[in-house]
Amino acid sequence: MKPVDPTSIWTDFCAKLQRAGAILTDLEAPTDAITAAEGLRYLTRLTRAALESIVESSDVDAPRLFQLSNETIKIGGDNPDNIYFNATIQGDRTYRISGTRGSVPYLSFGTKANGFSVDGGMISTGELEDAAMQFEADGSFEIIVSTEPYAGNWLPMTAASSLLLVRQTFLRRDVERPATVKLSRVSERPHFVSLDPAELSAKLTASARFVNVTARTFANWATMFKAYPNTFHIWDQSIFQKVGGDPNIHYLHAFWEIAPDEAWVIETDVPECRFWNFVLQNWWMESGDYRRAPDRRRKCRAWRESRPRRCWTNSIPSWSATCAWRVRAHHIWLPVVGVGSSTSAASPRALQARSPDRPATWRWRRLPRTLPTNSGPKA
Repeated sequence: MKPVDPTSIWTDFCAKLQRAGAILTDLEAPTDAITAAEGLRYLTRLTRAALESIVESSDVDAPRLFQLSNETIKIGGDNPDNIYFNATIQGDRTYRISGTRGSVPYLSFGTKANGFSVDGGMISTGELEDAAMQFEADGSFEIIVSTEPYAGNWLPMTAASSLLLVRQTFLRRDVERPATVKLSRVSERPHFVSLDPAELSAKLTASARFVNVTARTFANWATMFKAYPNTFHIWDQSIFQKVGGDPNIHYLHAFWEIAPDEAWVIETDVPECRFWNFVLQNWWMESGDYRRAPDRRRKCRAWRESRPRRCWTNSIPSWSATCAWRVRAHHIWLPVVGVGSSTSAASPRALQARSPDRPATWRWRRLPRTLPTNSGPKA
């Protein structure tokens, strides 16, 4: 191995990482203290995700499952009703996924050409969902991940495949059992290789690129949504599929803004579909801290009126025990964090709704000065 200068490598990594901070001063980004603090925290989370995935979990011959999104790492409109797992893979290998089905309503596996550290893209190279899988009587399953077709449960790859993405979607986490998932390489693996300083340097560079490109990609999304304020614009779904979106899901996003004495009624005619949900996010496209408000983050259990037919979520993630403002969705209240008790400025947040089979039409109505002081769910 060639000698290296560790100080130079570390300095270079920190300098490249520092550039990601440019998103904090974007002209379109809100300037309130909460958004600024969330932005700083967001960059630390992206850095943690980058190091975990690229430095610690990039051995394609000894793959390990990690999480690019969870309770404390949130990327690109994460779904709080999901459990995500990822693994670094390579298209010329063969892998085996094994586990048990559990009772989670939706389980899917995808292989991706991961370009998050290059251009922010993550193109699908193969998909498999529970509805198309074979399970044993005890709920156990096995999936072969390869470029060559397999007679049983087969998750396709291509030569460009470099990431495995597993999604589990819950209706009620308190009663549903998640699937268990294990990953291993089938074909013969080489012997253990010691850490190469030059390879580590390249991984640190890739990690810094991941933070920069990911932060910029979703800051640009928020700016794009802001061009259509208070509107569920019909977006080209390829935008979301290019960054690893589930092809079974139709994504809707909106930028919204309300004053302290305003609320909105959200109306929608929801088509028949396996599930749908509605998530409040901050400017950085992170879901709220649902660890601290478990009673507010259950996913869609539908309630329907007979005339006209409408479907509503019955619980929405809460971001604060004491809310400066509240958004109202028909008889359902959606609490929203304000920018602070000392200001009356609006609190812009990103918003997301998902329906996997057919898109719904979402309509907004502004309701000024109609917020009762003692209504809505208790914190």
